[in-house]
Amino acid sequence: MGFRVPPRIKDFIFQAAKSEGMDASEWLRKVVVEELRKRGVLPLILMSSDLTGEDKDERKGSNGDS
Repeated sequence: MGFRVPPRIKDFIFQAAKSEGMDASEWLRKVVVEELRKRGVLPLILMSSDLTGEDKDERKGSNGDS
C-alpha cells in the first residue's frame, strides 16, 4: 500500500519516527495498528507476524523443505 502526504507532513512523520528509534514505515505501521485497535477493528492480541506481514516460516529460517 502506498500513499502520498504533503512534504511538511512527511517531515513530521520522519521526526516522530526518529524520536522513537524507528524508521518511517515502522512508525506508520504502529500508528495505524494503534488507531485500528482504538476503533475496535483489531483484537487486542494479534500475532506480531499478522501485523508485520512476516511469514512464520521465514522467521524460523525454514524454506518449507522437509
